[in-house]
Amino acid sequence: MTDINKLSKEVERAPKTILCDIDGTLIEFPKTYEKFKSIPHNKNVKVLPGVIDKLWRWASEGHNIILTTGRNESMRKITEKSLQRAGIIYDQLVMGLGPGKRYVINDVNGDHDTAFAINVKRNEGLEKVDLNTPRMNTKRERIDYAYSRKVLDHYHDDTNWM
Repeated sequence: MTDINKLSKEVERAPKTILCDIDGTLIEFPKTYEKFKSIPHNKNVKVLPGVIDKLWRWASEGHNIILTTGRNESMRKITEKSLQRAGIIYDQLVMGLGPGKRYVINDVNGDHDTAFAINVKRNEGLEKVDLNTPRMNTKRERIDYAYSRKVLDHYHDDTNWM
């Protein structure tokens, strides 16, 4: 029988899966509606700071890079060409997510969290992103993390579990 603690340590060292939005995260999000409508025809997208370096580093470390976008599926070929011209590498492209909020739901492996969220300011790029401390990238995330741990600890106590 495999020791669950040993398995948890192996999972910690396994390649990460990185879900990353395109517009406003990897490339500049248009500031006007007219520029937004021109996305399919724009051959020269502005890649944001740190994007190429981070993506290449993550890929070289063996991580899976999945790009996400609210762009319609009908824009797939144009989007793929644009990303290729810009030098943006990835493993998969998920389209048609729409403009709403996105959630990642995953189980906890032993006492190790297996899903994290990093929100970056629009059009600032990936320079400040650190996958080793995902919850500590901004003051807001540190506050959210502290609150979530307090709430989770409360519900993990058997007397409070529903």
